[in-house]
Amino acid sequence: MKLFNKSFLTSDLERKDNITYLPPSETILDNITNGFFIIDRNWKIIYTNKEMEGFVNKERKELTGQNIWKVLPQAVGTKFYNFYHKAMEERVTVTFEDYYEPTKEWLEVRVIPTDEGIIGYAINITERKLYEQTIEHLAFHDQLTDLPNRILLEKKLNELIEKSKGKKQSFALIYMDIDRFKNINDTLGHT
Repeated sequence: MKLFNKSFLTSDLERKDNITYLPPSETILDNITNGFFIIDRNWKIIYTNKEMEGFVNKERKELTGQNIWKVLPQAVGTKFYNFYHKAMEERVTVTFEDYYEPTKEWLEVRVIPTDEGIIGYAINITERKLYEQTIEHLAFHDQLTDLPNRILLEKKLNELIEKSKGKKQSFALIYMDIDRFKNINDTLGHT
């Protein structure tokens, strides 16, 4: 694709007011529903599409031509920072998902190294994460009482056993049973 060709990035782009304008054939990037960005080897943002503006809660004119870590300092030290560096320095493609606190969204990001730096795209997966959390909650909690269920107890107990073995520590488990509780349920009902 011509967009990622070095000669294209250095000679065919039109720049005005610190904004990079892509040729008309490439403006499709502005209309996709995923965030898209190009960052050069000096961590300068070369391009972001409209969707990416929403993901980072900043306008394109605030981003383009700026060092990504200066314009988005809240990303320093996060998975975003670590994986972008991994892609840039090790020249490997990385895919990860993380919660971006400033916009309260979960993003799935794929970063691909190029000769000029990195390109990437981001997909908002917040809705999927909420469904996953709901499903996990339903799997590990009683539907009636919303208390943790036996499956969660066994899971946590196994984790505790493994942790205790590793640290060579002991723990105690207290088990309580209520006699004839079924009679109470049957007579008085669940509520």
